[in-house]
Amino acid sequence: MAEQTLKENKVRTRGVTRHIMGLGWRVDRKSTVAILVLIAVGASLNSLGAIAQRWIVDAAGAQLVAGVVMAALLGGAVVGIGGAADWIQRYRQGHLIDLIEVSVNDEILATAGSIPTLAHLERSDFLDKVSLLRSSVRDLSSGGWAMAAGAGALVSVGFSVVLLMQVHPLLGLLAPVSLVPLWAANRATAYEAGARRETAELERHEAALHKLLLDPAAAKEIQLSGSAGELDAQARQASDQVIAVRARARTRAMGLNLLSWSAFAAAYIAALVLLAQLVAGGRAGVGDVMLVITLASTLRFQVRQIVEEYTRIADARLATEHYLWLMDYADRQRHTGTVPVPETLGSGIKLTDLSFSYPGTDVEVLSGINLDFPAGSTVALVGINGAGKTTLVKLLTGMYTPDRGSITVDGTELAGLHLEGWRQRTAGAFQDFVNFQLKVGTAIGVGDLPRSADAGAIAAAAQASGADAVIGTLANGPATQLGLHYGGVQLSAGQAQKVALARGLMRQAPLLRVLDEPTAAMDPQSEDELYRRFVDQATGANGMVTVLVSHRFSTVRMADEIVVISKGRVAERGNHQALMDNGAEYARLYQAQAGGYS
Repeated sequence: MAEQTLKENKVRTRGVTRHIMGLGWRVDRKSTVAILVLIAVGASLNSLGAIAQRWIVDAAGAQLVAGVVMAALLGGAVVGIGGAADWIQRYRQGHLIDLIEVSVNDEILATAGSIPTLAHLERSDFLDKVSLLRSSVRDLSSGGWAMAAGAGALVSVGFSVVLLMQVHPLLGLLAPVSLVPLWAANRATAYEAGARRETAELERHEAALHKLLLDPAAAKEIQLSGSAGELDAQARQASDQVIAVRARARTRAMGLNLLSWSAFAAAYIAALVLLAQLVAGGRAGVGDVMLVITLASTLRFQVRQIVEEYTRIADARLATEHYLWLMDYADRQRHTGTVPVPETLGSGIKLTDLSFSYPGTDVEVLSGINLDFPAGSTVALVGINGAGKTTLVKLLTGMYTPDRGSITVDGTELAGLHLEGWRQRTAGAFQDFVNFQLKVGTAIGVGDLPRSADAGAIAAAAQASGADAVIGTLANGPATQLGLHYGGVQLSAGQAQKVALARGLMRQAPLLRVLDEPTAAMDPQSEDELYRRFVDQATGANGMVTVLVSHRFSTVRMADEIVVISKGRVAERGNHQALMDNGAEYARLYQAQAGGYS
């Protein structure tokens, strides 16, 4: 079984290599052809140069002026063509790899963006692999060309071996001995690849801490607490651990490479001793000596080139593993639902015996959830932090699939619906919103891409969220650039939240509208006014279901039904008055919060 898997991986790796080479052909055919031709030409130049030197020596010894001239011309041509070919190949190959890298990055981002779930973004092992893949895209992009260059170098070595064996068969043994450094390079690369895998999480941790130090949103808390030095120290500690682990791997690799090149040096010395004996015995001439010395010397550089190309190939192989992992993961997570999303909701959304645990854990975040969200209703989810409210929202929007139970939309399981269609009929605004550093009109418009440039739609969404008052204070109105990184305006947290809320209101006639604490940065009065507006809009002809999540109990009392989530279960449900009459958890939480305002 393991052997079969290994064979399958090798076949798939070759497929990726062909794909990368194919990208080169598509993005720049002239450069692709030029590089392959130059590699083929370069494979013969070392041997031709050695032949030219032997020819010069033999012709000079025989006092053949024409022979010396012809040999000199051949040698000069080899040097000139070799130098020009090398620079042309470097330029063309660098340019082509840049183009391929852009294409591969597009593929990776498109593939990652097509994954309908969030597991790969919320688990450290997945993030490690994605991080390693993103950091090794250039290795992946250049891997195919490293194989081509390595093949050219091997052909060049083959020519050298043939010429050496013409002098004496034993001299051909320099070639297999030269494989020792190649084997050592393979092992050394494995050491370093293992170190990179081992330190991937530490490297992400260090990058995240240093990014935090440059984040304007975090700056005020960091400055106030004086924690910048501590954060930097922790980042330095993580960085030191990364360096230490990788240094140990490099030390092992260096020792192995030193031993391998020592073995090659010993073989080279033995070859020179044999050559001296052949000359002394009259079985080799001065031209042969020049040929052997030249080829043996260049063989060392040829082997070094093969080792370097093999190292690049090994790096590309590691990148290919992560590339294949991403493609496999995206394929496994592909949503298979094909049922068209209804134009309107008739009965509504129903959750039946719903249970869910986050990937990699055995703890159930939600357990045995049974809820009905009738068409046209407004349902509020309340509970303490960690109760499972946001997780329930993620399941409703298809960000995760339940472990057990089902979610049905007008009787059709959500898993069977066309997910992209469901997302297009879902609108949402969240507490952890994105601050798009775009023009403010665009930052709102992207909430509904087909109408992202519709000034009327943007103005309506801004008015519904209260962002119109924010836009009115900006010098260039909707055309005002947001974000200090691009010389734009920095909004306050409350203003930015209104812009994000407007973005979530861009879609017309959604079937599901989710408001997961999108007004946490607003004052209670502003939140109450907005929620009342949403409730008034929730009785549209399409049967839209509105789900509100809030910690402010005074706000959610207007919902048709309030669901209290506690420890991943439905603890209570009913309207505000019924729950207050019960005198249970909702009533206690409501009274405790009301007491805080008195």
